[in-house]
Amino acid sequence: MKLLEEIFDKGYATKDLKLAKGKIKAVVKNLSAEEQLEIEDKLSTYKDKSNAFVLHQYSLQILEKTVLSVNGNSFSSPKDTREYLGKLPTPIVDTLIKEQNKFEKEIAKAINPELVDKTFFEKDLTPEDSEQ
Repeated sequence: MKLLEEIFDKGYATKDLKLAKGKIKAVVKNLSAEEQLEIEDKLSTYKDKSNAFVLHQYSLQILEKTVLSVNGNSFSSPKDTREYLGKLPTPIVDTLIKEQNKFEKEIAKAINPELVDKTFFEKDLTPEDSEQ
């Protein structure tokens, strides 16, 4: 329910992540449709690159748009985020993208018409409910 409220209030939801037994703490947000399109457009220019290169670029581009902070370091732009993430070891970046993807799946699961209606709109009262 918190996810839906954040999305409707702020336009996105956030999640606190703890990686490497709590040594790395990050805050991520969900990816917007426009951000996804920007990433896909940029990836379309990598026609002559290896699949591994494209996959790593995709992961970094998602993270640069969705990571809000790491270990108390907040980022003012995707460029700042990218520079910080680019200096991290690959396994940490891989773990961050895996956790961010799990978060996107949580949101997708939470955003279904029935749950949205149940959370944000009152159910129409039946005559029986009115009498009670």
